[in-house]
Amino acid sequence: MKTISFRSTLVLLVMVLGLSGCASSMMLKADSILSPGPNYAVVNFLRPSALGGAIKFGIWDRDNFIGILTPRNYIQYKASPGEHLFMARAENWAVIKATVAAGKTYYILAAPRMGVWKARVAMEVVKPDDEKLQKWMDSLEPITVDPAQRDAYVSERVADVRTAVDNVESGKADFSVMNPADGK
Repeated sequence: MKTISFRSTLVLLVMVLGLSGCASSMMLKADSILSPGPNYAVVNFLRPSALGGAIKFGIWDRDNFIGILTPRNYIQYKASPGEHLFMARAENWAVIKATVAAGKTYYILAAPRMGVWKARVAMEVVKPDDEKLQKWMDSLEPITVDPAQRDAYVSERVADVRTAVDNVESGKADFSVMNPADGK
């Protein structure tokens, strides 16, 4: 009888853990692609990297839950014109204070970073003329929230989200800025 080596077992374990982080039962494949309209903008949250694949990023607009961003996917969000506070949660909170204009499309990259206990998240505004943008959009799958699971997820987390919002508004937390001109 052939025995399985420690190395083979370790490789198998890493593969299983990596694959288990690639999807979230909370999210479904999106049926359609959003286009901006006269009364709203579309904000795309992109995660092209598979690094930190087991860690999912909760994406919020203040205390409005947008979705869970997983590797090699993107989430689209209809945003009313005006000010927004886009936030991503991992080991930390990453925040973008945004002002969006109706009829425009915006892009935000959510990228994993090394953390102490799990991956951290960083968010940055992607300009529409960034040469990597089209490559990312061609390779990513659009996902959306499963409405049947939304309320339970939100109710467990909304207190933490509101604390994060308060920290930003009181100047205790850093943030980046997205302006209306950052869209196309």
